[in-house]
Amino acid sequence: MDLCVFDWKAITPICAALIASCTALYISNKWNNQKGSEVIANEAKSMIIKISRLQSLQGDIIKKIKDSGGYNFPKTELSDFETATKELSDSMNFLGFALKHDKSLSQLPSIVGAQALLFIRDIGRYKEGVLDINSKSFNMINSNDAFTLTEILLDYAMYKKSISGNRS
Repeated sequence: MDLCVFDWKAITPICAALIASCTALYISNKWNNQKGSEVIANEAKSMIIKISRLQSLQGDIIKKIKDSGGYNFPKTELSDFETATKELSDSMNFLGFALKHDKSLSQLPSIVGAQALLFIRDIGRYKEGVLDINSKSFNMINSNDAFTLTEILLDYAMYKKSISGNRS
């Protein structure tokens, strides 16, 4: 008969410790996911701003060249464009690795980044007199590609998507 008797005074602290440990582990896991989503959201927001900045600078560069009839070359804007392109590339690499599960981000960021690099190349070719700025072969960032990428990134920036997939 003595074998069936539980010592509740000994078992109660063990049960309480197990419940507290499980609760702490659950909260820690949720906090990690939330913090990861916050990092992704901030980087997505930053990338949206960089894409917008690139489009704005691209427009400024073309406008200054056309308004001056090709006599005024916007060196400062081109330098800013090159810097923003590098920053965009860094952001794309980070988000590409962090969000490798999202197939919608597999090619579009690279396409927009490549368009920015081709714009820099073609501006250089224009400056050398090899390419006319009004030529059909003059490369620019495609506004539809930039808009679609911005829409995808906006879902992350607004926490509609997270690092583990959709929230809804």
